[in-house]
Amino acid sequence: EASFRALDMVINGRGAVRDAHPAPHYRWLDDPEALTALLAGAQLAALDTETTPTGELFCFSVSCAPGEAVVCPPSLLPVAVAALKHSTVVLHNAAFDLVVMEKTGAHLERFEDTLLMAHALQLPQLGLKPLARRWCGMRMANIHDGAPGADVTKMERGALVDYSARDADATLRLYPALLAADLRPVQKPQGAYYVMCDISRFGFATDTEFARWLITQ
Repeated sequence: EASFRALDMVINGRGAVRDAHPAPHYRWLDDPEALTALLAGAQLAALDTETTPTGELFCFSVSCAPGEAVVCPPSLLPVAVAALKHSTVVLHNAAFDLVVMEKTGAHLERFEDTLLMAHALQLPQLGLKPLARRWCGMRMANIHDGAPGADVTKMERGALVDYSARDADATLRLYPALLAADLRPVQKPQGAYYVMCDISRFGFATDTEFARWLITQ
């Protein structure tokens, strides 16, 4: 049994990294002026989106200090993006969040992607939850534990805030941890992310005549 506990500690990072903020402060915020004041001047922030079963934005969370995050209604996303215009915004799996944001007309100018960073480090697990556990010592709930049918629209407000805010908080904490892992800057044409967003939303046309010609060659 002791050997299995030791193996579990290695796999999940326990014993090596402790949660530096075991009593985080998460809250719901629907006041645009308060959100602007909170984000104003932030050099670094993390943002995460939660969607409906049809892929529409249901709420978003943002964190600009470890152990703290707010969850906001969709109507405040333009406010947050405007306040973060000169900030570096960290996402986890930017290709997903950007698609969701583009549907609302929101456009990020400067962002980083911790999923891309984890991939560059050739880490065995790329999901936010296992990465946050291993690198930041954070325990994170599974959506299936608190949302009936994995549907965040059915979660009670308190549970929604705890679940959504945790993602933004974890992303913010994970970013410097991965940067410190001898990771050289990943060159990424950010415009390509938006091309990927369009492909995800609309698909792309294929040249069927050229494809037929290739078959004959």
